Amino acid sequence: MSIADPIKIILKLVKIFEQLAIPYVTESGLANALKTDRQLPSFIALIVDLRRDKLGGLFEAVEPNFKVTEAAMREAIRAQSGVTLVHKETNIAVNLLLLKDDSFWQSLFSRRKSIAVQLNPERSLWVPSLEDIFLEKLIEYRDSDRNGDQLWRDLVWMLKVQNEDLDFEYLREWAIALHTIDIYERALGEAGFDIL
Repeated sequence: MSIADPIKIILKLVKIFEQLAIPYVTESGLANALKTDRQLPSFIALIVDLRRDKLGGLFEAVEPNFKVTEAAMREAIRAQSGVTLVHKETNIAVNLLLLKDDSFWQSLFSRRKSIAVQLNPERSLWVPSLEDIFLEKLIEYRDSDRNGDQLWRDLVWMLKVQNEDLDFEYLREWAIALHTIDIYERALGEAGFDIL
């Protein structure tokens, strides 16, 4: 399987979302890989704002190419959780995570940005802002055993390399709200920032 296969599948789904006016944003791991030419994550996910009135149309559009049941999609909406679509030809799984009715996720969704897809430059994808990618990683680190070396390196790397592009006031506000300020300040220190 080439790196192009998952991207082609994601673009097929995105085209369906656009046709049905279903807003979406890529999950941060996928967005980071698309922005930095890193390897695609094994967990491919799109965050979607899927409403009940769009369910039937979405199921009809994806069912020919993806393994999924309408009941699973309905349950994902009811539970505000997610559903996995498995591409029938390649067995590549794409997780649709339903947009949570929570202030951080709503903020992430409202700040999303459109980027061109390198393997298909005439197409674009909605991705989280750099700040929101960082905050998602901060949440993931907080919720892990805090021994994730790669995750920690990613946090520090983002602060070092992307610092001119980051809104530090926004990061600090959300680090406080998400109860991750201690991790955020430690990462800032390790990245060489003066924390006062």
